[in-house]
Amino acid sequence: ISLAKRDFIDQATECFQSALRARKKQLGNDHISVAAVLHNMAKIYNDSDEFDKCIVCYTEAIRIRSMAWGIDNIEVSNSQFNIAVAYESKLKYDTALEHYMQALNTRKQKLGEKNLDLAITLRSVGMLHLKLCRSDGVKYLSEALLVYKFQPELDMHVIMEILELLGSE
Repeated sequence: ISLAKRDFIDQATECFQSALRARKKQLGNDHISVAAVLHNMAKIYNDSDEFDKCIVCYTEAIRIRSMAWGIDNIEVSNSQFNIAVAYESKLKYDTALEHYMQALNTRKQKLGEKNLDLAITLRSVGMLHLKLCRSDGVKYLSEALLVYKFQPELDMHVIMEILELLGSE
């Protein structure tokens, strides 16, 4: 990480920690605003490759959001997806897959079959299955392609990547 980026991350982390302390003091530890700060802090930690801190923040954000809105809420699925990315970065593939699948189930249910977030989740699940040498990867990547075709601006790079992966299977 460059020095300029490290300085930015340090400043952002300080701001989020300050906001977190203030929100907890004013609103309580389990308030949904606390979860929003934790979710955003986790993004900063992820961007700085501090995956353990990232996972702690996402875990707490998921807990609070689930208590407030239920496990099948789209905001919970966003945190589930992001924590899966962090676990995958730590090479904890089975745990990552659990979180991806929770996000996928909610996104299928809440967003419908033509949503870009659904396509991205299907692609992530498919690629992780392939990393784990599981044949289900083809199924999820094929589903992702079907969803990507509904996107107004197709990302040809992503589509070509998926087609190449499917062609090699």
